[in-house]
Amino acid sequence: MGFDLSETLKTKNLFFQPATSRIGFSILSLVGLSACRSPFLQSVDAEGAVIKGPLDNAFVFYDYNFNGIWDSNEPFTKTEADGSFVLNGRRGYSFTVRTDETTIDSSSGEAIPDIMLKAPSGSGVVTPTTTIMEETGLDGASVNAVLGLPADLDPTQFNPFSEDADPEMALAAEKVAHQVMTTVTAISSAVE
Repeated sequence: MGFDLSETLKTKNLFFQPATSRIGFSILSLVGLSACRSPFLQSVDAEGAVIKGPLDNAFVFYDYNFNGIWDSNEPFTKTEADGSFVLNGRRGYSFTVRTDETTIDSSSGEAIPDIMLKAPSGSGVVTPTTTIMEETGLDGASVNAVLGLPADLDPTQFNPFSEDADPEMALAAEKVAHQVMTTVTAISSAVE
């Protein structure tokens, strides 16, 4: 066909730029493209809530190396009184929560120290139920069946303390959370 790409590029002066500007442009382009394509370099703001009763002052972090301990390169935040938090970090990681003697269950007023909760990536809540999911690899439907929760409840998103929560589902979810936490606390005490 009579189209000559090199002539078009010459007339647009795209090939004949000083070498330094081509290299600078190329390196910046590659860095920009790699950041856009890599799921581990993108950072995202994630919102959620830590619930066993809403947990106030719980320590939430992305556990990049999966060791269950916060490391200085891992983003973290503390929860509000309603258990809510916003955390910026790498895409594709799940939340890990550690509590201490300053962590308070806002619904009961009790301190909830020395507990670790987890949630699968993409979760909007971190609860005892999501911890079971994360630790066992079970999906939501399987956990619901095992724990006797309603089949249509999504344990990774359902917050029983939200204003629009279905009261029956909220009661069922909170009963299960209480039972699981009692078991976790008993096991933690026995191990110590």
